[in-house]
Amino acid sequence: MADDIVLLFVGRTGNGKSSTANSVIGEKFFSTGKLYDEKRVEQTKTKKVDGFKMTVVDGTDIGDTGSDMNGDLQDTIRKAETAVQLCESGFNALIFVLTYGTRFTKQEKDAVDLIKSLFGKDIFRRFGIIVMTRGDQFEMDTEDEPKTFDQWCQEQTGDIRSLFQECDYRLVLFDNKTKDNQVLSRQREVLLRFVQRDKRYSSKDFNDAESGRKDIRLLHEFSETERESKALMEKIDSVIGHKKSKEPLNHLTDLYDQTTRYENDVLKKFQGCSYAQGLLNNFSLKKMALNMKIKEMKAVDITSSGESAPRSKSSAPRNKSSTTKSNTCTIL
Repeated sequence: MADDIVLLFVGRTGNGKSSTANSVIGEKFFSTGKLYDEKRVEQTKTKKVDGFKMTVVDGTDIGDTGSDMNGDLQDTIRKAETAVQLCESGFNALIFVLTYGTRFTKQEKDAVDLIKSLFGKDIFRRFGIIVMTRGDQFEMDTEDEPKTFDQWCQEQTGDIRSLFQECDYRLVLFDNKTKDNQVLSRQREVLLRFVQRDKRYSSKDFNDAESGRKDIRLLHEFSETERESKALMEKIDSVIGHKKSKEPLNHLTDLYDQTTRYENDVLKKFQGCSYAQGLLNNFSLKKMALNMKIKEMKAVDITSSGESAPRSKSSAPRNKSSTTKSNTCTIL
């Protein structure tokens, strides 16, 4: 078992997951760049490398978030499940691939958070190793001012520093363009130095992380609900924002009822979720504004109907009598 090593590669598309996996096994097995097939499932390759029986699993799309996603969130969760299944006896390390020379953006931070939700909040602390690609660029950048990769890592700040610390600085620089076997061998050697050979992330660990996957499902569903309710909110704002709105009363009551339905739906699905409170507060404010507008329009209708009401028959004779009497007096 100690001579068997299983590595799961994850990270955003374009950071070099597949190229790094190829560098590790010493052959171009995984599709990269323009050859990448968006419809392919996770791929795995087992090969004898440097005296080890090494299994490499390319976690396709695991790490893509938002507009980067190839499919929906549920599809990403299924891919994570498949990746764990491909690592039949578990994996020794989760290799998170980043690109040297680019900023650690919100998308990268979101990718880290997504992976924690998929595999467990302690995944980076327990099994994470970070590979920075474009090692050739690093060598060019440090030609004039010699600096080791370790020194560069220690100089980083912000979110990326927090990630480095969480991984206990298990960081490796990879040049995936090199043809130099000595460089490739040295890169693998540094990587394998960080791999825990007697400890594996298992299917039990993945099952224990189900609550995290449930949370992101809920959060994703909430985002959909929030987006759907946006059009309703904008319509309400346009109605209550005009003092002389010509919207019929029944339309306002329909808007009120729709808002109540959305509110009840959010309360039912996302009870206890702190991120839903802002939307619930917004619903309450819109309902209050609509209620005031409805009362306002009802009051106007009552006033208008009073002013336009026909005079009663009983009052007509009195007016006529009064007029006649007045006329008679004038004649006299």
